Amino acid sequence: MRILCVLVVCCSVALTGCDSARKPGQEVRGTVRLDGKPLESGSVVLVPIQGTRGPKCYALVKDGEFHIPAAEGPFPGVYRVEVYSAAQLQVPLEGVEESAAATSPGPPPVAVQFNKQSQLTVEVAADAPVELTLEVQSAAAP
Repeated sequence: MRILCVLVVCCSVALTGCDSARKPGQEVRGTVRLDGKPLESGSVVLVPIQGTRGPKCYALVKDGEFHIPAAEGPFPGVYRVEVYSAAQLQVPLEGVEESAAATSPGPPPVAVQFNKQSQLTVEVAADAPVELTLEVQSAAAP
C-alpha cells in the first residue's frame, strides 16, 4: 500500500510537471537620449525595488530606442531604471561586428547617477504597457 501511494504521488508530479514557464509581464518600450542625442547603443535595466517581485529586465538600446516584449517584461511594481552605454557593457552588443566596435569610439559612458546610483524609477501597472522617455548625461558632461 505504501509503495502504491508513493507511485501515485510520483505519477501525479510527473504528469503535472512544474510551472517553469514564466508568466508574461508588461511590455516596455521607449527612447534614450544621451546629452540630448539618441543613445547609439547600450542597455536599459529595470531592477525591482520596494518589495516588487523580480526578476531584473534588460533591453538593448539601438539608435536611441529599446523594447522589452511582454513575455520578458516586468511584473507590476516599482523598478529602478539603469542606463548604460555600449562602452560600459562587459560583453559585445549583438549585431555590432568586433572590427567595427574596435575602430569606432561609440557613445561615451553614462554618468553613474543614471545607472549604478540611479534614482530613476518607474511604476509598472498590471494592465498597461509602459512607455519611457529617458534623458541621461554622459560621465564627461558638465
